[in-house]
Amino acid sequence: DQVLESGNAVWQVGDKRLNLKRGMVEDVREADLEHRIPELGLPLLVMHSPTDNTVGIENASKIFRAARHPRSFVSLEGSNHLLTTPGQAQRAGRIISAWADPYVTPA
Repeated sequence: DQVLESGNAVWQVGDKRLNLKRGMVEDVREADLEHRIPELGLPLLVMHSPTDNTVGIENASKIFRAARHPRSFVSLEGSNHLLTTPGQAQRAGRIISAWADPYVTPA
């Protein structure tokens, strides 16, 4: 509400301070992911941690269910939303790299 009223606001996510702007909030509210995701026509990797206190598992599950194959779901046990604990981002990067390998064409 503060973002929409004043045009921007600082949002604390974990130990990070993010500056949210009105346009971003409006874009997120208008996103019709339930219809857009099935139409992507692309492989989709959904990653979520059961210990993520920012976005619930329901959100990741909804995205995964809406996606067409090929699709994959990876649970990042012990990670937080921003992967700030040492080693979390590197682990996620290795998982993404291995998953994307069959879909990426060398330059």
